Amino acid sequence: MRIAINGRHLGKNKTGVGRYLLSILEIWAKEAPKHEFFVYYSSEILQKEDLAVFENSNNIVPRKVPRPLKTNSFLLWYIFSLPRAVRKDKIDFFFSPDYFLPPFLRDIPSSMTIHDVSYLAHPEWFSIPYRVYCQIFSKHQAQSANLIFAVSQFSKDEILKYIRIKSERVLVTYEASHLKLNSESPSTEELDKLGINGKYFFYIGKMFNRRHIAEMLEAFSHYLDNSGDKTTQFVLRGGNETHPFIDISKIISEINTKNKRDAIILLPFIDDRTLHNLYSNSAGFFYLSTYEGFGLPVLESLTCGTPTITVKASSIPEVAGDAAIYVDPIDITKLSEVMSRLLSDENWVEMLRERSINQSSKFSWHSTALKTLRAIEKYNE
Repeated sequence: MRIAINGRHLGKNKTGVGRYLLSILEIWAKEAPKHEFFVYYSSEILQKEDLAVFENSNNIVPRKVPRPLKTNSFLLWYIFSLPRAVRKDKIDFFFSPDYFLPPFLRDIPSSMTIHDVSYLAHPEWFSIPYRVYCQIFSKHQAQSANLIFAVSQFSKDEILKYIRIKSERVLVTYEASHLKLNSESPSTEELDKLGINGKYFFYIGKMFNRRHIAEMLEAFSHYLDNSGDKTTQFVLRGGNETHPFIDISKIISEINTKNKRDAIILLPFIDDRTLHNLYSNSAGFFYLSTYEGFGLPVLESLTCGTPTITVKASSIPEVAGDAAIYVDPIDITKLSEVMSRLLSDENWVEMLRERSINQSSKFSWHSTALKTLRAIEKYNE
């Protein structure tokens, strides 16, 4: 079978969708030799890990398809450039790891992965242009897809609730973590260069209102005020996409000024090695999101054996099981108490580390990739 893949999320500064696709491709390159996978990407500069998958396989065919008219528009790329390239390669099936399918390929069987439908469940969280964009393209195209992969049971339930499609067309294929448990003591030398010089808490991910970044930082400030702690830091990585806008940078500046030090550090983009180090050294990973299709950072944290503080909402309990600490994201006092205990109760922390590792072992990219491929094969029989 000749399978086309929307590869626009490959390249530098990968988000969760890019990691999802790359992890699946690595498995298909090794275990699906009877198929040809045509990966279409635009003008991004591919990374070493992307090129390694292409170069070390006999069944993955990279196709660089420039965006039309020398523009930066992915929309025009989807509508015009991608369909033209796919037809030229005489494709049997189209797979997209994100919410969008080319509108002019309706005669080719297709599938897409929907990571969540927050834009339908909570449109107030997004700008009007983004809502319109998703309503016109994502929802409509999902209804036309032959198969939809949902990354959790919660996500499947939400898809069926907000998009009118039959349940049998939606298959749950959980995500997994590309990080591994580090058996060696994690290095602190790299962290020193980032301005991290002792114990710290950690957050990574885009900053949405539903992830309660402001409350998380307020709780940290409350902890510092009550404990007299002069060294512990909070490290964050992620772009501010709050809507309505919350000035996270201002909050950070005010807390740092009050404490007369870099108590909170907002990092630029980090590579996988640094990410792994940040998780592994962290005294606790905070992810106070009330809506997630899967919640990959939670699983990454568990995989590294890091105590994980999150919310018992949406898909998170499916991912974290009994390994996480569940909190009310707006209970500042309770959050502050959890921070204090993470720094003082070694036996509790060790128990959380053991539970984290056990829970994370239930998820694998190998299982996800093969389950996805089997569904595509079965549809094309």
